[in-house]
Amino acid sequence: MSETLHFFRTGLNNNGSTKKLYALAAKLDKSNYNRPNLNKLNIGPDFMTLRLLYIAPFFPPLARAASYTSIKFVRGLANLGCQIDVLSDLWPSAPKDPATLDFIPKNVRVFRDFSSRGKGVNITQSTRLKASPSSPTKKASVEWLPMGEMGFFMGHGARAAQNLAKKTPYDAIIAQASPVASLESARRVAKKTGLPLFGLLDDPWGPCDLRAGRRPWHTRLIEGWFERRFLQQASHCFLVTETTCNDYRIAFPQLPADFFSYIHCGIDAALLGDMGVGTATLNPNGPFTILFLGTFSNFVRPQHFFALLKELAKRGWTPDKIRFSPTTQLDQDSLKEAKAHGITDYIVPIPPVPHNQVAALMSQADLLALSVMTPQRIAAKTYDYLAVDRPILALSKHHPELQRLLSETGAGQLFHPEEGGKSADYVESLLTGSRPPTTHRSSVALEALEIATSAQTMLYQINKTLQNSC
Repeated sequence: MSETLHFFRTGLNNNGSTKKLYALAAKLDKSNYNRPNLNKLNIGPDFMTLRLLYIAPFFPPLARAASYTSIKFVRGLANLGCQIDVLSDLWPSAPKDPATLDFIPKNVRVFRDFSSRGKGVNITQSTRLKASPSSPTKKASVEWLPMGEMGFFMGHGARAAQNLAKKTPYDAIIAQASPVASLESARRVAKKTGLPLFGLLDDPWGPCDLRAGRRPWHTRLIEGWFERRFLQQASHCFLVTETTCNDYRIAFPQLPADFFSYIHCGIDAALLGDMGVGTATLNPNGPFTILFLGTFSNFVRPQHFFALLKELAKRGWTPDKIRFSPTTQLDQDSLKEAKAHGITDYIVPIPPVPHNQVAALMSQADLLALSVMTPQRIAAKTYDYLAVDRPILALSKHHPELQRLLSETGAGQLFHPEEGGKSADYVESLLTGSRPPTTHRSSVALEALEIATSAQTMLYQINKTLQNSC
């Protein structure tokens, strides 16, 4: 580990943020998007009527993980009464999931003008349903480009946001990253208009222990400058894990500790569709299926599950009894490695499904799998997994926060990727029981993880900032 990364990763103790979040959640009405009790929160009536400019280049129908995060927060805020304009992006070759358009609330306007590429794009045409092999080399090359590929459109995005601000009297701006280019566009508009600026980082930027080592010096230098400028302009910054929140407090000690807070990229079961609706992709009477939703990358590799599959094979479990099904194909290097270990037949990729059929797919599986290689992140699919009652198998070298989340909800267990014996014991305990296996979730713990709770927490902070600035 580099000296810089060691600096970001040390001295991180539990500062009670989780208890504070749960305490706040306990004050809120159980919502399912009902309005909170304003007397309990001691907030004025303007809490319900804010007009927000939400800059999120990745937004439905774009089929990316960040798009599903942005629609969840926009839905949560809109269902609390906020009037929201979303500035997003789209381009002809972008993967699209048109089913997600149905979940955009009626009090939300979407302007796909962060770049000029969205003109004339058919937003209802699906270009998503292909399970293509991951391409680690291509993904890694982006790290050489400061601000990423979206950085080319920061100026256009700022001008588009400025034009919206001229026409609408917004109360505040929210900028979501990724991509980080949205933060710079939002900063420029906030500086010109004087509007309060709030950042939502669903991925860490500078203090990122996964990507920092992949960035050459010029990228770190340029992006560090952009990040400092954004934080100087912003009123508050939301992170999505407790670890990342602490890392930012360490990396930017010149800012007040309460400038940073963290909220969950929570559960929004409505986005996942009805468990009884969808194509029967998995056979409930077939092999015991370990489902992995999403794609693989440089940081989440299929090899993380190889120790488990090797141990199950060693114990006599054959491919007709158990299989690992990711919703993507494996790249050639991973396939060669799987063949060398004799586990190729256990890996049976399946096609991805539209997001409104995810609940149905998960309900057809026996076990839901995820892999997170840093405590700075909690995979977005974790919150989707929590929406159904299937057990969860999580792999991580060290992730106390995720382990605590699984323990408090009763949803599953976490193991080190190389602890094939321990993870195989867990899988075997499910294999020998009734099918499909289920777990009893804690309703109290789940309520604190609902996107409604996160949106209420976010809106409370925005409202408090606006009141303090009066």
